[in-house]
Amino acid sequence: MKTIYLSNLDEKLPEKEDVTIVLKEGDYYLERPVKLDGSHRKLAIKAEGKVRLIGGKRLEGIEKVKDESILGRFDDGVRDKVLQCDLARNGVNMLRPFSSRGFGRPVTPSHNELFVDTVPYNVSQYPKKGKYMPITGYLKEVINEWDEKVGSLEAGFGYDSERPKRWKPSTNIWVHGYWCWDWANSYERVAELDAGNMTVKTAPPHGNYAFKVGQRFCFLNILEEVTEPGDYYIDAEIRMLYFYPLDDAKCEEVIISVMDE
Repeated sequence: MKTIYLSNLDEKLPEKEDVTIVLKEGDYYLERPVKLDGSHRKLAIKAEGKVRLIGGKRLEGIEKVKDESILGRFDDGVRDKVLQCDLARNGVNMLRPFSSRGFGRPVTPSHNELFVDTVPYNVSQYPKKGKYMPITGYLKEVINEWDEKVGSLEAGFGYDSERPKRWKPSTNIWVHGYWCWDWANSYERVAELDAGNMTVKTAPPHGNYAFKVGQRFCFLNILEEVTEPGDYYIDAEIRMLYFYPLDDAKCEEVIISVMDE
């Protein structure tokens, strides 16, 4: 494993000479970003052979899930297929949290992403990637500037599904939705999930504009929703990764992103 540092280039490069950095064949793991701008116009970086710059951590110690309390949370058909990896033992000390992002939100680094044999995996969600469930109601009616009846963002919204009743309570469930308009989506943390009454209250800043019946959303980051090949979930409290490998995965290279810029 090779680690390269290309920071503070201005302090190291001659100002009036062309400079070429040659990377020999291999994988290079970045511990911080490479920042290049107009001041580096005399700099060239090239490779000798196949070179990869990787902003992640290669993981070791992939194993079957043995903890019965965890296995019991998975669907029957996947319990023998989900693998786990102890991130703490792999030196992953700082996890990248989810953050409120999307329309009208600041640009922030992504949460930790998983790549197995170079294939990107999906954070566990319900419904599955590319699918959504409708907003069926709201907890407090307000009138927007177009004289429409919509739901207050602070009060929360309703849905119609029995599935969340299976989930163990968690403080790190998120929702992604197009809350009022199809051009204004965002990711928000769930502050309160009432599975019995099928309602959700989001944490500030809540969403965009208002909650409108018929608009769509999905839940994200739920252990019980590791149900299909390509799903993964990270328990941030114990720093444990769980993932369901693709059918043809050899799991020879499992990498988690760690960059925070």
